[in-house]
Order: sequence, then structure tokens, then C-alpha cells
Amino acid sequence: MRREDPQIVLREVEREGRWDTALMRRFLASSDKAVKRGMLRIWSFQTQDERFSHATRQSNGVGFNKFDAPRAGALLEKVMRQKEQWTDADVRQGRRLLMKYAGQLAQQANISRESG
Repeated sequence: MRREDPQIVLREVEREGRWDTALMRRFLASSDKAVKRGMLRIWSFQTQDERFSHATRQSNGVGFNKFDAPRAGALLEKVMRQKEQWTDADVRQGRRLLMKYAGQLAQQANISRESG
């Protein structure tokens, strides 16, 4: 199956003036780089303790939930701490996880657009 060109999604965001969940999902589906950056962005919302333990301890509405935190943590530890390259399977796993967090990513992208 052929993926959409991520530039098409970015042009649509420019035309609309902001990200929404649907656009972010399309962007994640179209770009492996967006998946990698998105995983790191959502991970950045975890507290230091949550990052270390691969668990969610605070219900603050941001970051990975308690069900996804162990998988996300294991994946990110593999590529960050052990310096392993992302495999195709890693990107697929990250993409599946991030579809649930596209709203958070869209919200943060809009905040960045407005402040930058």
C-alpha cells in the first residue's frame, strides 16, 4: 500500500492554519520520521519517575497512559539508551501507539506554531 506524501498533509495544515487530530493521524501514517519524533514528544510528557519505571503514575492527561507506557518505554529505551536503530517493526509499533495520541500531538504542534 502506497503512503500519502507527508508534504501534502503539511500543505493542508498551512491552509487550515492549525493541526487537528485527523491531520496528525494522516501525517503519522505518511512519515516514519514523524512517528519517531512523535514518540519522543509524548515520552517527554512523562515525569522523570515514569520514564525510568516505564509506568504511568500520575493521571495528568498527557503522556502515555498506564497501558501503553510499558511498551512505549521499552521501545524508546531500546533506541535511546541502547543506541539501536529503529527497525521497520519498531516504527510500525510506534505508529500504532501514536494513533491514540494524535490529539495530544496536534495540540502541542498548535502551541508550538502559535509561540514560534
